[in-house]
Amino acid sequence: MESAENSALEGYVRSFQAGITAVKHAGHVVVPSGILLIWLGGWPWHASWVVLTVALMIGSIFFLAGAFKPTMKIFGTEHFVRAEFIRKLKRATWLYICLLLVMLWLMVNKPVLW
Repeated sequence: MESAENSALEGYVRSFQAGITAVKHAGHVVVPSGILLIWLGGWPWHASWVVLTVALMIGSIFFLAGAFKPTMKIFGTEHFVRAEFIRKLKRATWLYICLLLVMLWLMVNKPVLW
């Protein structure tokens, strides 16, 4: 995005928006399958890794809405500043990746924290 021409930037932004939409809708598969796996696996709902994973999932919903939506709305308006827009998207993307990695670690490692 940093080195793209203005005409190509719109395509990149649309692709990025499509990725965000895909991630949001993937939750409709991930959450019910996770509930089913915990239930069939016999894990208690009060296990620390289950509680923390659910809390992070709920937090990630608000993060996704709060981090990406306002930034994406700025694109193509008079308030659009290319460098700031790209910086915000990069920061939000890396934070979201870290959030997902923590959730993945909790689900794979299943640490007993309490």
